[in-house]
Amino acid sequence: MNNLTEVKKDWKTIPFFKQYTPTKYYAILGCFIVGFDLKALRGWEEYRPHFVMYPLWKNSVNDCLHHSYLLTPIKDKKGLDFNIPYFHHHEHFVDFVSQCHNRISFIFEKNISSEIIRNYLGNYSNNLFIRNIPVLQAYVVECVFCFSLFIGTDMHKVFYNMLQTCDKWDKKNFIYWGKTYDEWLEGLISMTNDRDSFLKQIETNINSEKLRKLPRYNLIP
Repeated sequence: MNNLTEVKKDWKTIPFFKQYTPTKYYAILGCFIVGFDLKALRGWEEYRPHFVMYPLWKNSVNDCLHHSYLLTPIKDKKGLDFNIPYFHHHEHFVDFVSQCHNRISFIFEKNISSEIIRNYLGNYSNNLFIRNIPVLQAYVVECVFCFSLFIGTDMHKVFYNMLQTCDKWDKKNFIYWGKTYDEWLEGLISMTNDRDSFLKQIETNINSEKLRKLPRYNLIP
């Protein structure tokens, strides 16, 4: 039997996140929605938390939350995906939080350096599974690009590094949300030409009725 009361109580103990739905706990970090999606495992009395990052620069909150750009399960001490049983939830949840401190410790800090986020995105992109699938790499590339645009770094260097990564892809067969490679790339370039609109859309989404009650991290340049 699912002990949902205990699940909810335990998840409230993680600072800086607020329950968005019964299975989603989110906060605002710069130009991202970050947090955990709790995926029930069919046929088992347990679930698997995934650390997620959603974009905030899309045209609406629904568009932002339509698909996570980064999604990764937390690994346990054996290197396996961490599954949490509903029965005796608390003792397993304590172990899970311990692993979060080891693997994504920045989520427990109110003030987060932008360098930490850049490093996290870089490490994520080096995952073998991600590295071998251009469309999944495109999610990470777009995150790095938009994060850099958000914090106002040197976009010439970011753009050069992005092209170095993209050069390895099969561009003829590249389809990203219905867009060809050239269309996707042009969309990113257009953001740099109108950064004010890019930033305004992010603030519009953050201040929307759906997201305005979420906690916000302090992002340090």
